[in-house]
Amino acid sequence: MPVVPKIDIVESVEDLKKLMKQQKSSLAYAKVQSLYFLKMGEVETVRHLVVLMGRGERTIHRWLSFYKKRRN
Repeated sequence: MPVVPKIDIVESVEDLKKLMKQQKSSLAYAKVQSLYFLKMGEVETVRHLVVLMGRGERTIHRWLSFYKKRRN
């Protein structure tokens, strides 16, 4: 069963675009880009995000978990 991430991304789409442009490393860019895809609704499941990003499912879950913790 596909995993639908339960995450509330507080940044706007425009803020995420700006953040992507500011990133110095490809890893940081990919992390922000994954949030951007979720915010835009371009992906519905973690598996779809995994395929789109070319990263492992565990990696994506770790990124999203880190984002949730930083927001609280």
